[in-house]
Amino acid sequence: MKLKDIVANSTLENVKAGTRAVKTVKFRLASVAPQPVDADPDAPDQALASVGLRMMTGGEIANAYHKAQQFSTSRGVKEWDDAHPLCMLGLMINTLAVTCLDLDSPPGTQELFFDSAEEVLSSNLIGPDNIAYLYDVQRDWQESCGIQKREMSMAEVLEVVHQMASEEAQDPLALLRPGTRVNFLRTLAALVVTLLPGKLDSGTILGSSTKITPNDSEMSSEQKEKVSPNDDTEETN
Repeated sequence: MKLKDIVANSTLENVKAGTRAVKTVKFRLASVAPQPVDADPDAPDQALASVGLRMMTGGEIANAYHKAQQFSTSRGVKEWDDAHPLCMLGLMINTLAVTCLDLDSPPGTQELFFDSAEEVLSSNLIGPDNIAYLYDVQRDWQESCGIQKREMSMAEVLEVVHQMASEEAQDPLALLRPGTRVNFLRTLAALVVTLLPGKLDSGTILGSSTKITPNDSEMSSEQKEKVSPNDDTEETN
């Protein structure tokens, strides 16, 4: 069965309509002052806006990278580098330009929210925080609709924790996909809440009198030298 036959025989509404799965996301307009502390908590925040985020096709991903490379090159970046801020910014704005949808579009259509990547970049209502936020949500949604692994086993979570505890190791979270990073943090949070419920409830884990150190049997001699039994005591004259 060819792809066109799958579409013709599908009972899924968006497949037959040729549209893609959309996630509704709220964000706060960047140029609006925050609500005053004495504002009515039940009153709606007038600065909140909503947008739809859809998956990208392979062609759209290729075009986003191509335009992002042009964007970074025009600003002095000689070679593409995923870690370079201008490369990432170019990829973010060109991704959002084709994935953000107007939720007031007529039924069965998916009209774009932005007119161009330049509007994403220059609009004072969006700003850099919303660009980064919407991009991360879109990437997570892209993964959610896919078939690749998102969840981590407890052994994999603990392996990343040990890597992060090493002062010489590179950031292991940078190697995880956005959705997998969310899963890692949720698993780690559940582990902390389970193992330290009393300390979390009382707040003592964050107090100056509490210091979490590895078990002596698990510490190297260099690590033990860094941990002084009197680290948290104050000197008195």
